[in-house]
Amino acid sequence: MISVRGGTGFANALRRALCSDIESWAPCHVDVRSNTSCQHDEYIAHRIGLVPFRRIVKDGSDELRVDRTGPCTVTAADLVGPSFDPVHPGIEVIVLGKDQRLDATVTFDRKPASKHARYARCAAVGMRHNHADGTHDILFEPLDPKEPPHEAMHDALDALERRVDDALRQLADQPSVPPKSMI
Repeated sequence: MISVRGGTGFANALRRALCSDIESWAPCHVDVRSNTSCQHDEYIAHRIGLVPFRRIVKDGSDELRVDRTGPCTVTAADLVGPSFDPVHPGIEVIVLGKDQRLDATVTFDRKPASKHARYARCAAVGMRHNHADGTHDILFEPLDPKEPPHEAMHDALDALERRVDDALRQLADQPSVPPKSMI
């Protein structure tokens, strides 16, 4: 929970920026080289896309790899590479039967949550008015328990600033005389 001084509109703009404007890394493409399981490639790609990851190396590869042969349960921890770790390594991706194999590469990209929910960095973002001191409390939980909440809030403030700058730039580019009506 972070308390914000200012009007309801400002607090709500911050809440919305936390929900949709801050960027995160997430799986964007799964290249399946071998899949002899009973599930189709798209299902496995969908399951991997639901797993939250954290970037651990800034200038590393944007890929993870999995190569497992059953019988076993493939979990998020089986996706290995130098740059990303699963936030929750125990998430199950697929159960492989005897001699079934999954060999795939997962590629990541960075986008805001407004593009897709898999890029969300925060969950359960809410707001309440604190009548005692006139502030607004923004309640949220980062999906990565190792991420301090103030980092997400700083990124949300930066995103909000970019949004305001863009709006001011668009206003400045408006013609001084409105166009004539087409009617």
